[in-house]
Amino acid sequence: MLEYLRVVAPQRAYAVHDGLVSDWGLRVLDGVLAGGAERSGAEVRRPAVGETVDL
Repeated sequence: MLEYLRVVAPQRAYAVHDGLVSDWGLRVLDGVLAGGAERSGAEVRRPAVGETVDL
């Protein structure tokens, strides 16, 4: 994901492959992704379970 943010530089990205990660792990992951997103100017958010997103 970080490499994608750096190379592709999207305006928005979605973290979706983390269903087995613990609450603590998700906080760590969110922090890492937030740092990468801030550097690239992207918005990163985690869709809620069952939420759909138009791309």
